[in-house]
Amino acid sequence: MDGDFKKLQAFWYAQLKKSGFEDAESLREDFCDLKKDGWYFKRNYTSERIQDSADYYQKASDFYWRFKFKREEKIIWKFHMEGASRRQIARELNVSDSKIQIILTRLKKEMMNQPEEKIKKSELFKRRKFQEDDRKFILQSWLKGYYHGNSVIKKSSVDSEGKTKERFFGNSWLRLINERLFNENYSKVLAQILMRDVEIPIISLVAEPSVILGYAVIEGSKLHWIFVKEMWRGIGLAKDLLKPHVITECSHLTSVGQLIKPTHIQFNPFL
Repeated sequence: MDGDFKKLQAFWYAQLKKSGFEDAESLREDFCDLKKDGWYFKRNYTSERIQDSADYYQKASDFYWRFKFKREEKIIWKFHMEGASRRQIARELNVSDSKIQIILTRLKKEMMNQPEEKIKKSELFKRRKFQEDDRKFILQSWLKGYYHGNSVIKKSSVDSEGKTKERFFGNSWLRLINERLFNENYSKVLAQILMRDVEIPIISLVAEPSVILGYAVIEGSKLHWIFVKEMWRGIGLAKDLLKPHVITECSHLTSVGQLIKPTHIQFNPFL
């Protein structure tokens, strides 16, 4: 950005702030993400909404397995249950956004009209071993998750005396590195870890084993990385991935990981 643009941008941001406007995103030149202590994040990322989202995608997965789709509809629904937006699906299939919206709206109504059945996790997901075809997804999601997963999170709590205490989790120093440069170099580090005697349990859909919902990279009692797709979090998949291992150390830690990490697990980036 040139100097004139920055001055103009600063002026109008100041005017918005005076008017009481609060932006839901943090604005940085290298990356924009939701403010973790902002109104939008607090409203939309409550534990209840996260659980509702997990329940919805469980139901969407079961619907994909049981319903008789037309070929195009099945492809669209597969993208949808993996968390892709309408625009992403439209771009991937080279069709209009409105067409995707019409099809998804109809299929959602169809799903909601299906008889309610108690679905066991074992009917939807299965734990399987790592396959070579999984390597690309693991490397890409690990790089992206580690690079973008260290934005600072502020957690506020009130003590017994009514005083508000604030704790901060995460460190965004990684984003000082150019993302392309980070990916080019850190992918070599991850490739070396994957060449060790590591176990990589995968949780995938029963109906579509190639659709990975989560995975972990474990070396004895050391956890190098654990990943669960956002829309499938909150239903115990991470715990399932770690069984029967007793983890004592981890080599990679994001801000969310720091927030939920048990105290007995030591962070050691030199593993």
